[in-house]
Amino acid sequence: METLPLEFKSSEKNYVCYCLRSVPAKARTYVGTTCDLPHRIRQHNGIIKGGARTTSTTRPWRVALVVYGFPNKSAALRFEWF
Repeated sequence: METLPLEFKSSEKNYVCYCLRSVPAKARTYVGTTCDLPHRIRQHNGIIKGGARTTSTTRPWRVALVVYGFPNKSAALRFEWF
């Protein structure tokens, strides 16, 4: 897994919106929201239990974009849905 900036390794609940790109199927992307990006990426890649069903068929996934600075989960989800 690639090295992430310290902001994403914080123990605080800082929500981020992220975009993943599939390694084998480069045209496939996935957008989500989380407060623990390293954990969530491991879930999407099948390393630990969890993750979205839609990401299970085209693993592995790599981070393409991260947007952070949301004041709460609701704001991050609104950005994701937009």
